[in-house]
Amino acid sequence: MKPPIEKQARKRSRQTEQKILRAAERLFARHGFSRTSVQDIAREAGVNSALIFYYFQSKQNLYSSIFEEKHRIFVERWNRILAVKGSARGKLERSCEFLVRHMFAHLNLSKIVMREIIGLGEKSGLPIRHYAEEIQRPLEEIFREGVAQGEFRPVDPLVFTTAFSGAMRAFLTRRLVTGESIDETLIVRGVLDIFLSGILVRSD
Repeated sequence: MKPPIEKQARKRSRQTEQKILRAAERLFARHGFSRTSVQDIAREAGVNSALIFYYFQSKQNLYSSIFEEKHRIFVERWNRILAVKGSARGKLERSCEFLVRHMFAHLNLSKIVMREIIGLGEKSGLPIRHYAEEIQRPLEEIFREGVAQGEFRPVDPLVFTTAFSGAMRAFLTRRLVTGESIDETLIVRGVLDIFLSGILVRSD
């Protein structure tokens, strides 16, 4: 059993590390990677700059740590959703709800990702393509499964996954640009309705 003093020290260390991560996330979302300095982060977190180098060694490592921490949790949760047995439609519906709620629950992280996607990351070195593929790939697998089971029409999988994920990101972009609050449930229902039912009135 660890002495109480050692436990308290470990707890304070974790709290300091988290405080630095959250402060860095806010500033990277607001100003980008290049325009945020270690001194800015230290000031925002209320710590000495030396502590940032103690915990993360460099600004690049700190930037990557923000993604690694939340991406690990994201992948674990989505894998649990994908593992649920059922129809391809059911998997697509659950995935859409999860992805929309995840993006809106982590707006600072979403803003950083958007900066990277449109080239505002200023050579941050973040493997954003890898993260993007981890979203596109499962969606494509769900779509192919739906086609094989006769649930979905056999359109091009790349077109579907790009359009489907793009529709969700469009609402996120609107939220980030305008600050307008959008009902996440309406977004999920709207995106699914358009993709699963279309917009044409059926004559039959």
